[in-house]
Amino acid sequence: MDWSRAKNIILIVLVLLNIFLFVNILSVKDPLNLAGQYQVDAKQALQSAGVVLSSGISFKRSKPLGRISYIETDPAVYTETIRRLIGPFDGTDTALWEKEGKSLSFQDEFFIYTDEAGQEIFPVEDQKRLDRRLSAWIKENFLPNERFIQDRFEQDGNTITARYIRCYKNMPLFSHGISLTIVDGKLKKAEGSLKIFQTIKVSTSADEIITANIAMITNKDKVQGIVNSIELGYLCLQSDDLYDTPVWRITLATGENVWFNAYTGEYLKSD
Repeated sequence: MDWSRAKNIILIVLVLLNIFLFVNILSVKDPLNLAGQYQVDAKQALQSAGVVLSSGISFKRSKPLGRISYIETDPAVYTETIRRLIGPFDGTDTALWEKEGKSLSFQDEFFIYTDEAGQEIFPVEDQKRLDRRLSAWIKENFLPNERFIQDRFEQDGNTITARYIRCYKNMPLFSHGISLTIVDGKLKKAEGSLKIFQTIKVSTSADEIITANIAMITNKDKVQGIVNSIELGYLCLQSDDLYDTPVWRITLATGENVWFNAYTGEYLKSD
């Protein structure tokens, strides 16, 4: 073979290989660049509409999600909760249990536990430590295998109110809450939704989720000011719904929450 010709062929092959590798590198980088530009464009569009995002907030795509329904739990779960909070009892089926200044009642879709003497003491001087203790108390007395996160913390003088919500795969179930009231470091009251006891059942049918920025820009008159956080979770939209729907919760610097249907981007409510 003519060596000069062979050398030219090898050079051409090497050039084509370099072009091929270069194109592949660009194809890997392009989605990242587009994602970065998407973030910039989305934030600029919102800012033009009067919405400013706190630092650290970015928009993320979610995989398709199904609705969540619930199965009534085993009565033994309620029985065990009663024993933990009130103490041993004869197993009588009633809506109110009382013992030594403590009471637990089930009313419609809610429960209320009170402790007049405040026999449980908590470290109110350190908020992080208090959060850990309250989270542990919920797990010990209600559902040891479930995860709850603090959703709200308010202090008025010597009274602290802390609200915790149940999670499903790190997603908050906004309708599944427990509010704890502490006075002078003593737990006085715990109340919440009976949904926290129910077994979760996820629909096998999943639908696409609209990104939060699309929901906000479409309803820009509903979201004005500084956005402190954006959360994707589940909410019961109507009191008679048998399932929870994926929603976006936008929390403003004012403390106001703005809610959007994550399937449609429809504005739901502000509170």
